[in-house]
Amino acid sequence: MKRIAIILTLMLPMIMSVQSQTVQFSYDAAGNRVLRTIRAEKITKADTVFSASNEKEILSDRSIVGLRIFPNPTSTVLNIEFAILPQTPVEYTFSEISGRLLEEGPIISALTPLNLHNFGKGVYVLQVKTSSENEKFKIIKQ
Repeated sequence: MKRIAIILTLMLPMIMSVQSQTVQFSYDAAGNRVLRTIRAEKITKADTVFSASNEKEILSDRSIVGLRIFPNPTSTVLNIEFAILPQTPVEYTFSEISGRLLEEGPIISALTPLNLHNFGKGVYVLQVKTSSENEKFKIIKQ
């Protein structure tokens, strides 16, 4: 019983820090997530290496509207599809889960197929970047 009390006492600061964060999502009319906002309150100077302030910091991760990656899992071809291709340049990177880059290139049409025949079975990361937005996908190759 004493061990449980000690463990709970040691875990209390971690629980308190988790309670100081909120996550909010925004969706478009079709139900697609378009914005994720994370609000985290910095409790002390020692809690962060980014800033010494105690003010709330807002971190935003914008999803690319109209982007669809399919099929996932896949065994041959992975499609990158935009409902409407953005006016700004769009690029993709395809890498191993460890981060080693395997393929990269521009996306110049609304439907871009990626040939995965030369890659073995496993988990990969596809990153799609515009000038203002960035989104990563976990891709499973069967």
